Amino acid sequence: PECRTRSTIRHHPHLDKTFSVMWNAPECRTWSRAQDGRYRNKDFVDGFRNRALDAHAQQARRDIESLVNILSYYMGRNPNLIMVIENPVGYLQHHPISMLFEKVLGLTRLKISYCQFSRENDMYPQKDTHLWTNSRILIHQFGDREFECHKGKACKGIGLDGKHTVQVQNLPDKCSAYPPLMCTLIAGALLMESVKAELGMGN
Repeated sequence: PECRTRSTIRHHPHLDKTFSVMWNAPECRTWSRAQDGRYRNKDFVDGFRNRALDAHAQQARRDIESLVNILSYYMGRNPNLIMVIENPVGYLQHHPISMLFEKVLGLTRLKISYCQFSRENDMYPQKDTHLWTNSRILIHQFGDREFECHKGKACKGIGLDGKHTVQVQNLPDKCSAYPPLMCTLIAGALLMESVKAELGMGN
C-alpha cells in the first residue's frame, strides 16, 4: 500500500514542535483477537463487507495510515526521532497497512509479554503485545525474545503448578494497563537513547 498525504496532518496541533521520542498506541479494538472475529479475522483481515461494523474496521485502517503520515512528518523535522508503535498481538500484523511501519518508517517489529514483567505482589497475565520501533536499544533488549513468554522460557508469571497465576479474563483492569516494570525499563532505554542522539553519540 502507498502512504498518501492526508488532511489530518495539516490539522495536527503540534506541527511546530520537534520531538525526540514518540510513543504511539493506536486503538486496538478492531485489531484484537479478543473480539472473537467481530470486526475481522485472519481470512478477512480488512474487515467484513456489508456488515454494520465494517465502518469501524475501515476507520481503524485509515487511522494507521494517518499515524504513519504524522510520524513521517516529525521524522522529517528530527531524523533521529525514536518511535514506538504498540499494539497487542492480533490482526494488525497481518494487514498490509502494517507494512508501512517498516517500508516508510523503517521500524522493526518486536514481541513482548506482560507476564514477564510480573512481580510477587503484582502479577500480570500472558498478554502478548507488539512493539514496532527504530530504537536500537529496544531492538537489542527485546529482539532475542528475552521478554516474550514461550515454551521453554522461564516466566515470572507462572506459579508452582506450571500455569500462569492470573489470566487476562481474571484481571480486566490490567488487560490494557502497562506493567510498571515494563514502563520503567522502556522509558529508561528511550531516554538514554534520545540523550545519546542529542549529544551526537552512537547507540
